[in-house]
Amino acid sequence: MAAFAKRQSSTRAARVPNEDRVRYLFAVLRVVADIQPHEIGAGLEQQAIDRGPGWKWQLKARLDEYEQLHRLNPDQKSHLLRCLRMCEESPNLLRGGLLLAAWSLVLATLCNLSWLLAPQPVLYLVTLGLTGLLGYATAATLSIFDHEVSTATRWQRRMLCSTAGAFAVAVSMLVPDSAMLIIQSASKRSFQLEREAYAADPGGFEAIRQLASDTFGVNVVLGGVDQSWSLTSVRVPEASVASMGLGSGFCTLNFSPNRIHAGFGGGSGVDPALWVRGVAIHELGHCVDTWRDLALASSRKVATHSIAPVQATKVSDINGYLAATEEPATQQWREVFSDIFLVGYWRLSAPDQAPALIDALVAHRDANAQNDRVHYTTCWVNLARRSSLPDDLKGLLVWTDSLRDDASCQLTAKPAHPAGIKARPRDLLGLD
Repeated sequence: MAAFAKRQSSTRAARVPNEDRVRYLFAVLRVVADIQPHEIGAGLEQQAIDRGPGWKWQLKARLDEYEQLHRLNPDQKSHLLRCLRMCEESPNLLRGGLLLAAWSLVLATLCNLSWLLAPQPVLYLVTLGLTGLLGYATAATLSIFDHEVSTATRWQRRMLCSTAGAFAVAVSMLVPDSAMLIIQSASKRSFQLEREAYAADPGGFEAIRQLASDTFGVNVVLGGVDQSWSLTSVRVPEASVASMGLGSGFCTLNFSPNRIHAGFGGGSGVDPALWVRGVAIHELGHCVDTWRDLALASSRKVATHSIAPVQATKVSDINGYLAATEEPATQQWREVFSDIFLVGYWRLSAPDQAPALIDALVAHRDANAQNDRVHYTTCWVNLARRSSLPDDLKGLLVWTDSLRDDASCQLTAKPAHPAGIKARPRDLLGLD
């Protein structure tokens, strides 16, 4: 036993099997307290060997009892507690899982609160209070604070756990904000580099801008970090890898080629460059479709090319126009125009690759049809791929209008939001 005790105190104690540590602990207890095996409790030693949960608490209660009966002195109890600390016990998986879930909840809440522009002081303070309690509860599970093995007095353990709770509050206040700023800065920098590369590419934005200006008479600008980063990179309701906003005299293209490849790629067998350009052409279709409606808005007159026929009869001014844009039927009507416009562009500019590109588009629309009826345009896309083409790109606008107006396809998008709750901001004038 002396030799074993020497091994226990060495730096190689961690290599001693847990069963040997447990047997040593109980052997010492029986010797120093003059205890018979049956007095310790039936099966407790075997439970300890098996690392059963709760055995340390039971043994600690026994040690407290023996100390009160003067069968153990403080030094002997302290030695036994040190031995107890070196033994293993299966973790309480339920308690650990609940703590992990609670930490995830409060940290997620704090992270989301840190993103809000308007502060929520009551919710923030409540969450910080819960964070402090969690810090206390978590610290109490650590062996250095655990009443089962700690030699600290009760008030010392409470003070240490309270300090840990306060530290958890401080860290939880700093970590989400710091992480947000670091990630935001890195994401903005990445978006800026991506934007610069796309703007400098002759086959990138410059080709879209020239096509929009020379062929369709609209001005398109590429959104910068301040305008487009959050709309393409942050998971908020109005965000998308590509969208088009309508401004005063121009359209703004919010665009992220990298995110298009990652989340909306054309798949194998499709030219990635043509696919990305196709997404931009789709957005250009939104610009062309809505621009002509509002060209006379300064004179309080609006057209209704981009408004679904069922709502167009109700539009008499800009307010009626904006109300109509909230309706899913109009949103789908606009997506129909952009997809027909895109199919015509692909067939005219890349006839060899057009079939594969159109197949990829149909696959995307069909895959999301159950959850996204606004973008379900397969009927019109198939019609456009079979219809006779205009002579050149300048005839694309009239061709697209004609197919959309005359098609026998049905608009299937239905209101998905309760009355009184408005649609997403991008569904008004800037569409994805």
